[in-house]
Amino acid sequence: MLFIISVSLVVFLIDGTWINNSAFAQKNEEEQQQLTNTLGVKITSHSLWQKVPVGELTISGMSADNQTMNCEVYVDVNDQKPFQNATATGPGGANDYSTWTFTYTDKYYPIQKGLNELTAKLSCIDNNNAAKVTKWYSVNIVGVSSYGNEKDQ
Repeated sequence: MLFIISVSLVVFLIDGTWINNSAFAQKNEEEQQQLTNTLGVKITSHSLWQKVPVGELTISGMSADNQTMNCEVYVDVNDQKPFQNATATGPGGANDYSTWTFTYTDKYYPIQKGLNELTAKLSCIDNNNAAKVTKWYSVNIVGVSSYGNEKDQ
């Protein structure tokens, strides 16, 4: 009889632990999904298929995050790696990427004639370093050799 009570108690404790762990895992998944749904990044300075002069180009954009996340914005062009750090220009200071800017120059990769894919990447971790979220946004622009030249249009 004592054996049956002991086994029943062990099964009850294991079952209770499994239920609590499952509930905890589900809550973490829901929190992660909420974070993912509220975060984002966008290039706002240029529109799809916009014509721009080849060479140096400054882009700007915005991102959405929250106070519990530590986020940074990175950019590339035509999948040239490594990603480059954008400059935070938000009202909150040097770490506020709610607005941001970046200039493509010869030091990294200037805009080329023809199709150029600009990509912004928002990378965030929460303040406990527990959750990492990454969002992407790309826009295609067209580099022209002399802005407004009829041959390029």
